[in-house]
Amino acid sequence: MLGWLLQRVAQALLVIVAMSLVVFLGMHAIGNPADILLAPDATQADRAELIAQLGLDRPLWQQYLSFAGSALQGDLGRSFVYNVPAVTLILQRLPATLELAIAATAFSVIFGVPLLFFVLTGRVERKLWLPLAGIFLLGGLQGAIGWWMVSSGLEARTDVSQYRLATHLVTACLIFAACMWFMRALSPHSNEPPPTRYSAKLAGLIAFMALFQIYLGALVAGLDAGLSYNTWPLMDGAVVPSDLFIQSPAWINFFENPKTVQFVHRLGAYAIFIVVAINMIVSLRAAPQTTHARRSVVLFVLVLIQAILGISTLLLHVPLDLALAHQGGALVVFGFAIANWRGFYGELPRQTSIVVRD
Repeated sequence: MLGWLLQRVAQALLVIVAMSLVVFLGMHAIGNPADILLAPDATQADRAELIAQLGLDRPLWQQYLSFAGSALQGDLGRSFVYNVPAVTLILQRLPATLELAIAATAFSVIFGVPLLFFVLTGRVERKLWLPLAGIFLLGGLQGAIGWWMVSSGLEARTDVSQYRLATHLVTACLIFAACMWFMRALSPHSNEPPPTRYSAKLAGLIAFMALFQIYLGALVAGLDAGLSYNTWPLMDGAVVPSDLFIQSPAWINFFENPKTVQFVHRLGAYAIFIVVAINMIVSLRAAPQTTHARRSVVLFVLVLIQAILGISTLLLHVPLDLALAHQGGALVVFGFAIANWRGFYGELPRQTSIVVRD
């Protein structure tokens, strides 16, 4: 037992040393820290002085040994941005980090262990093995994307990149959508025909519009675009505000101009509201009193509530409780849109067997 414990401790120490090397080399790979800290108009003399002050003129192996020696004594240096000990910042952010780590681990265990058990005991049909395994692997990829997102806030900026935030959120939504799709496929369905021959395609369009709107919302959050232009229905005093394409090239405004990103997010909300309303009206007229019509009403109500939450969040300058409710509402709308879409394709055929009787 003691030998096993010592072996595990040695392995853990080896992993810590390896990770410290990766982090240390990674920080140098993104560029010289002096270039990040200095102003654009700094002279070469200023740059040389800062490099000497930080010890960046020494060989890389000496810098690492100095870093490792200080780390063993509990000194991880000072933050370039906040000018406080790095340990202080780590301890401040430790609770939120632990919450994310515990939640991610819990989701992996809750999904992976039962899946393995049900597969090994024959409780999952063979045709579902690959899709469910794919969802599990996508969850692992999501962890890597999460670190990729967080690392963008460890370089020249103190917040994460809106591009990586959007990628991380959309990937999470795809995992959620896959779970909803198969859950709905395995649930009982009505045998009622669709209201029109275009109903299934329209349901798919609504689901993709909801996902795209979530992507736009991630860009809004990443740019803090919701903290400005807090009026509605006008934006900056106009229906179509000015300076939407002030940055060059013009296409970059759709990703990095807070005004343009918020305006497009508003347009996306109007578009999905109109399409969902049309879907409800058509379904009620073509097939009243059917499951499809009732789902269209529920979907419209959910979108209406989400719109009210979004407008309230904007007008009240993004209070945390409303902002979280708005984000949660987006996931509810998207999940129901996926379930509504899958509802047009009927229940997944169940595995059957032939019993030979005498």
